[in-house]
Amino acid sequence: MHDPHTRPDAIDPPATRTPAAFGLAEGLAPPPERRRDLCLVCNRARSSCFCSFVKQFDTRTRFVLLMHPKEFKQQKTGTGRMTRLALHNSEIVVGVDLSEHWRLKELLSDLRYFPVILFPGQGSANLSGGDALEAPEGKTLLVFVIDGTWRLAKKVVHLTRSLRTVPRICFTPPAKSRFYIKRQPADYCVSTIEAVHQLLEVLEKRGLERLDGRHDSLIEAIDSLVRFQQQYTGDSTRAPRHSGGARRAEARARERARRRADAEAAQARGRAEML
Repeated sequence: MHDPHTRPDAIDPPATRTPAAFGLAEGLAPPPERRRDLCLVCNRARSSCFCSFVKQFDTRTRFVLLMHPKEFKQQKTGTGRMTRLALHNSEIVVGVDLSEHWRLKELLSDLRYFPVILFPGQGSANLSGGDALEAPEGKTLLVFVIDGTWRLAKKVVHLTRSLRTVPRICFTPPAKSRFYIKRQPADYCVSTIEAVHQLLEVLEKRGLERLDGRHDSLIEAIDSLVRFQQQYTGDSTRAPRHSGGARRAEARARERARRRADAEAAQARGRAEML
């Protein structure tokens, strides 16, 4: 949805930061700083920055987060940025239809990699169920992770033609998402950082990773983020509604209830005057 605050040398000072410091393709700038002083890594006000929650570690697998622009520019509690900072061997590519994106083309044509997409659905190999995943000899596993809401993620996958021939993988989550400050559309839906953690768990069991528990810092990070957000919401049990449409619907419902109450009160006053 990060470590430089605990490791000052990990990210350049704000004045000298470049897109490369964020794992971004060259030519893509970080979200612009607006009225508040923003952390350019997590896109939150520095007073509520959650970068210090993340511990960085290395993986054999290369992770590329294909992030929808809305997630990149607007999302304040998304876990894609946290995932990127935690994984040394990762980067972010932003866009909707990435078919002609130079970086995606470069990655897909690089013979050093064996690319797959972490995305559930028909034709996706379920690694939790024992489906095979064997990278050819001498190739590095390259995992594309789609980052955004489920609606936005589906749009990225649907529009990016160059991904249609890339094998898909998935897993069966062992439990519901622990990122319960956000509502998930289904029980099998988890946040980006949880998805990467679970995939690393599966890869380690198959001998494709050797992490010795370092990846569990991803879960520690998301738990810290949840506790951090709860301090602001004051509610430790219920996920807040983040959808603007939901908020507008609630406001309309409150307005209708107020009007009904006013009408009933007016009728009551009229009956009293008649008496």
